[in-house]
Amino acid sequence: MIKYRINKYFILQILLGILIFSTGFLKAIDFDLFIADLSSYNVFPKELITIFASAIIMAEIVIGYSLIFGIKTKIVSKMLIFMLVIFLVFNIYSIVFETNWVCSCFGGVFRGKISFITILRDFIFLLLTIFVYFKHLPNYSFNNFSNGFSNFILVLFIILCTSLFFFLTVNTSNKKKLEVGEKLTDFKFESVEGFLIDINNRDPVPMLIIAVDPNNDCTNCLVESFFWEKVYKTFGNKIMVVGIIAAPNKKYVQVWTGARKLSFPFIYDVEKQFWEKYSFRTPMKIVVSQTNEILFIQKSRNREDEKKEFTNKLKEILK
Repeated sequence: MIKYRINKYFILQILLGILIFSTGFLKAIDFDLFIADLSSYNVFPKELITIFASAIIMAEIVIGYSLIFGIKTKIVSKMLIFMLVIFLVFNIYSIVFETNWVCSCFGGVFRGKISFITILRDFIFLLLTIFVYFKHLPNYSFNNFSNGFSNFILVLFIILCTSLFFFLTVNTSNKKKLEVGEKLTDFKFESVEGFLIDINNRDPVPMLIIAVDPNNDCTNCLVESFFWEKVYKTFGNKIMVVGIIAAPNKKYVQVWTGARKLSFPFIYDVEKQFWEKYSFRTPMKIVVSQTNEILFIQKSRNREDEKKEFTNKLKEILK
């Protein structure tokens, strides 16, 4: 393998590649969240949202991987410059017209409303990409690697893209997506207390569904359970609050909810029917209107900014 003269531009190219690859990877992990944020822009056709989201993720994965291994560096740098310019246009539009769009450029990590910091960050990324385009090392190229290493890179890339494609499409192809504006009409389960909770046969008030899977959800996310109880105590007289938990039996639910001092009713979904029917990641908060229209969806991550956002949204819905 050719030896390379390490300089700041070489290091910059590798770091930029890792960064862009990470943005695509993190979006893929929080794919439903990314789709929800794109949907809130009301720019893309609803039926094409999943395609747009998948294309952005795949492009970032390919560009990041290519920069790391010197595959067509000039071409992928041009692609990244084009993408960053588009992102900047969206960000500036959001600031100027106060759209309050949310940026999930790193998936759930650093997610927040588009601000001047977001614009500055993307502008810095754009400058770094321009530097890489003009200053990258010509001899650091995939074509100059040994045959064995080149084959390894190609095989790894094929496996990565195939796995990602399966994750983004095949894995959720038979499931409905929980999206704002859609109707939730088939929510009918028995609670731990023994009474039937039917979304089509309830008091004419909005409904908050909190879905949890304790065996698979992140531990820190579930710490937000104390916030759920606070929401129930604050708004319980205006909205019906129901939890649905993937659990093997009633005893498990009683112990789990008792340890967290949750007093609102819980449904135990032994066979994870709700999870099998819909494509979403828990823990998740779903606000439904009196007519069963999904008004707001938020993944629980125990983040203060998101708790505040949820509380304000709930106040707006219930006023």
